[in-house]
Amino acid sequence: MGNCGSCKHWDHDKHEILNDEGWGECKLSEGYEGGKIKNKTILIISHEYPLWMLETVMRSWGEEQTLLVKQEQEQSGIYDFFGTGESREVVYMQAPRNKWGFADFHRPYVDTVIFPCNACDKKMKRVPEVIDGWFDSGAMPFAQAHYPFSCIKKSGAQIPAPENCIDFPGDFIAEGVDQTRGWFYSLLAIGVLLKQESPYRNVISHGLVLDSYGRKMSKSRGNMVDPWEIADKFGIDVVRWYFYTVNAPGEPKR
Repeated sequence: MGNCGSCKHWDHDKHEILNDEGWGECKLSEGYEGGKIKNKTILIISHEYPLWMLETVMRSWGEEQTLLVKQEQEQSGIYDFFGTGESREVVYMQAPRNKWGFADFHRPYVDTVIFPCNACDKKMKRVPEVIDGWFDSGAMPFAQAHYPFSCIKKSGAQIPAPENCIDFPGDFIAEGVDQTRGWFYSLLAIGVLLKQESPYRNVISHGLVLDSYGRKMSKSRGNMVDPWEIADKFGIDVVRWYFYTVNAPGEPKR
């Protein structure tokens, strides 16, 4: 396994190497989960990079956050290296970790997380019933007023009616056309359920930005153009004017 000091290229895939050496099993067998070192003070003396990697693990950084920090340091030219003979205190934070050792709060790793309850001294853990995140988005008109427990517009009712508690419906809603099956839909479903009417009077829907092949720009496709590069090159007002004048607001932009 080698690493080029100039371009940082590994001549072998790191995940493949870790897999071949049974790295995940090794960490678990050595008490990697923290059970053997709980409530103990341990002095660790090592070289620069092992200590830096240990610190990122203890901070519960995931792979993306670790790479982001390294990129920021490379861009700024300021590196958080350990100095010769430097001593640092590392606070151990136990976090669910995947087989690569990165913090991972998805199932099944999050199921290993247990918190003590300050109210009853019992243990708390993830419940299997997880509601879809779109429910939170659809409940926005009510949730922003903490309905029915609180009230923005004062009402004498113990559980105030929506018309006395929140501004409903909204005059307009503005989002991309893809929200027809997303936010527009979830807002409408919950609004009709609780109020028997639409939560918005008007819909303003703008088109999507497409690549040179007419495909929607997407992170998963990797065909996105950095908008800040365009703004830095031409100026943000020019970019705004282009999107406003190139065609009708509701049409896609290529």
